[in-house]
Amino acid sequence: MALDALNNIVDNNAPVLGSPLVYLTTANQKLGHDLAQFFTDHDLDDDGKTLDYRVIALQDADGNTPRGDVLVLQGTTLTFDPNGSYDSLEIGESVNLWATVIATDSHGASVEEQIKIEILGTAEPENYVGNAPHMTLDALGLAARADSFVYYDLDRIFDDIDPEDDGSTLEYSIITATNNDDGSFAHGTFTMSQNRMIFDTANMYNHLGDGEMAEITIVVQAQDSTGLTVQEDIFLTVYGDESPLNEIGQAISDIFMV
Repeated sequence: MALDALNNIVDNNAPVLGSPLVYLTTANQKLGHDLAQFFTDHDLDDDGKTLDYRVIALQDADGNTPRGDVLVLQGTTLTFDPNGSYDSLEIGESVNLWATVIATDSHGASVEEQIKIEILGTAEPENYVGNAPHMTLDALGLAARADSFVYYDLDRIFDDIDPEDDGSTLEYSIITATNNDDGSFAHGTFTMSQNRMIFDTANMYNHLGDGEMAEITIVVQAQDSTGLTVQEDIFLTVYGDESPLNEIGQAISDIFMV
């Protein structure tokens, strides 16, 4: 009797989900997965393929039933179609849904599980530039005296989303350098040496007196190995020879003076 009782307990063990299920799909792509690969049963006469599956609910994070979505179960295959409901979801955004699935074995024992469906946005936001490089600071300000030069390593403030690139592998170039007051070409020498941007006043600002300054905007381009580029403004202020830089009244992220 004890053995028969043990067999009955084993025969009536409910199905189990091997691990939590998270399905990824995009807003414009159908999803289909075989639940038999993930559910199992302790009974020797049942496995993931012989279990009976039912979907009893599909809800969003707020517990509401999504509109316009199609979720069906064909045999052991769970199918989800976004059906145009998430076409406005932008790249980088996502929506999570939960499907409630019941798996029942041949003895009537069942288990209820939540299956997460994460929908990734595909709509390109305004001014989208793909996986282009980007500057990690909101702005960069540099300063130099009229009789000096300044340099900055751009790999410190540029990065790239692609795993094959980072700030040190990007290709940098100087596009323009203009005076802020009239938009004319800035004086001095602007050069790139690998990742280092160098500005040499070249004695072109010796006319600046104590307290006088020239404000310049340098447009720098960074290009990754896939050919995607980004252009960013870097701000440079040249001060008269006697101007103490430690009394600059504006925020300067990093200054290198030589």
